[in-house]
Amino acid sequence: MPWSTVPTCTRSSVWRAERGKLSKVKEFAYFGFAITLVSASIAHLGRGDASLSVLSVMDPLVFLGLLTVSYVYFEKSHSPGAAAESSNHSPSSAK
Repeated sequence: MPWSTVPTCTRSSVWRAERGKLSKVKEFAYFGFAITLVSASIAHLGRGDASLSVLSVMDPLVFLGLLTVSYVYFEKSHSPGAAAESSNHSPSSAK
């Protein structure tokens, strides 16, 4: 069946289901990056790189902070209230 002949309500429910699955995959990706950055910092510290440069230990932690900020905004944009809030601020409603 061509996608254009599928009723709009069915298309939107399929999109919401796919969006939910994709956001779970993105959450696992965030978690995987966080583990990688923390373990990189621990590895640099354990190797003794801190005696050469503290930045080699701090760099992964700085990127972990950026990742945390990105995740917080990702969660805000994908929360159930975000869709209602964005529809309230759409250009068509502002007159």
